[in-house]
Amino acid sequence: MKAGNVNTAISPRAHCSTGVDCSGFISHLWGLPFKWGTSVIFENTIPVAVGDMKTGDVFVKPNNHVLMFINETNKKISTFESTVFPGKVITSEHDRDWFEKKGYFPRLAFNACAERRG
Repeated sequence: MKAGNVNTAISPRAHCSTGVDCSGFISHLWGLPFKWGTSVIFENTIPVAVGDMKTGDVFVKPNNHVLMFINETNKKISTFESTVFPGKVITSEHDRDWFEKKGYFPRLAFNACAERRG
């Protein structure tokens, strides 16, 4: 299955770009029984400091996009995300401040263990 836009946000949709969107990808990785949209992900997770993020946590921009945190190396944060272009799951790398400038919130993975919730 390809990554891409599964709603009507991009019109016309090319069938080759229709597939699992960003929130569907995260929902699947978290083992949820159904897809949560980006706003639901934001509402059902709690904030975490960027420096305390672990693989599986997310950066979410409600009503827009979500990326899964992989790790931070040399002040660069690596993520997984499902994208419309190029229509697949990719890894990306950004400086810490990129996420805040773009309106993303760092959040704990859904059902993160109690010790991490503080």
